[in-house]
Amino acid sequence: MKTELYVYTGTGNSLWVAHQLAVELKEATLDFMPLLSNGLEKEADRVGIIFPVHIWGLPSRVIRFVNHLKVKPGTYFFAIAVNAGQPAATLLQLQKLMSNRKLSLSLGYSIVLPSNYIPWGGPGPVETQQRLFRNAQEKVKRLPMLS
Repeated sequence: MKTELYVYTGTGNSLWVAHQLAVELKEATLDFMPLLSNGLEKEADRVGIIFPVHIWGLPSRVIRFVNHLKVKPGTYFFAIAVNAGQPAATLLQLQKLMSNRKLSLSLGYSIVLPSNYIPWGGPGPVETQQRLFRNAQEKVKRLPMLS
């Protein structure tokens, strides 16, 4: 089963999650979401979208990617919303966006990693950061698409 992973990252947390998932999936390809929206025809059986939560919602790059994506019928979509503990309705927003395009989000997960938002305290103590990364790594290993 061909799996393509697409990541949008600002500080690296989402890229770290995408790499962890790519290691577990073994045969998956990993690429960045393109800045331009041309030529987004994908032939994969499964498409994974990994992105950070921005102000309790989808980043504009993810919205643009989904709005221009062309896939074969029956493509299995899954998404991982990387956040600091407050994903809010981000995955529901993605599900609605995809539904408007006649696409179906089959699985959505939230992965909590250290915050990158300095005005609210930043990433916290090193011990907390290490715990969050260990927990995230274990959660990625248990994702249903790996079984």
